[in-house]
Amino acid sequence: MSSNNAARIRMWLYLHRSEDLAFSIERTAVKHEEQHQGGFGRVNPFEKIPALTIDDSGASSWLAEAAVILEFLEDLQQSVRPASARYVPSSPEERAHMRLVIRTHDLYISSPNCTQEGPFTHSQGCMYVPPPSSSFATTRWQSRAERAARLADCWKQLDILDGLVVAPFFTGPRMSLADMAVFPTLVFFCFLTPRVFGWEEGAVFHARSKLREWYTHMQSFDAAQRVRDEVLAGLASKEASGALNDIIAETRDTTHKWVYP
Repeated sequence: MSSNNAARIRMWLYLHRSEDLAFSIERTAVKHEEQHQGGFGRVNPFEKIPALTIDDSGASSWLAEAAVILEFLEDLQQSVRPASARYVPSSPEERAHMRLVIRTHDLYISSPNCTQEGPFTHSQGCMYVPPPSSSFATTRWQSRAERAARLADCWKQLDILDGLVVAPFFTGPRMSLADMAVFPTLVFFCFLTPRVFGWEEGAVFHARSKLREWYTHMQSFDAAQRVRDEVLAGLASKEASGALNDIIAETRDTTHKWVYP
């Protein structure tokens, strides 16, 4: 339930449920190890969250990657909703900007881009993926030096995201799939960086006024509030389990930079 990539799809669904699209949602917590077991692997051979199964006239297929799934869901709405009610901009320039934001998020912050066991994890994982010596380490871990490097890159990518905000949303006056991609991840940063790395509250938005204003504006939407609360509940459970303690202990190594700015 703390998956930011699954959360962006739920945000899309919550926004559409308020617009009278009928569906039901059942949330089930899937641990990282369970993604590598046979049942989930049959749904998504990449063994990553999220995944979508499609049943059409008796034929079954699958989709993976949150960006692909959301564009597919948007395409399904083309025949029933006007362009003004969709979350993909109408102009080529705005669509390209939306996809640039999503690619920045997915490639440089949120995706491991590798399905093998070991130290292959996303940059955001520096906040919660355990070190190899941890009792919480299983098929994935992160070394101390890599954690510090990925944290530095997260700081850099936050600057880039700030520069990509057109205001009030990433693509301008209307919410798009880009906003849904980034929002749950910012919830991660706001919750985890003070607890794990000792950042001051609000440091995520240091010298990033556009990103701060965007994040505040997003929380005025019921769908975003619901996603935020779901993600925070999952992260609080992780913290309560003690899963962050071994990472916190690593930050006592002052040969690496942990606190930003």
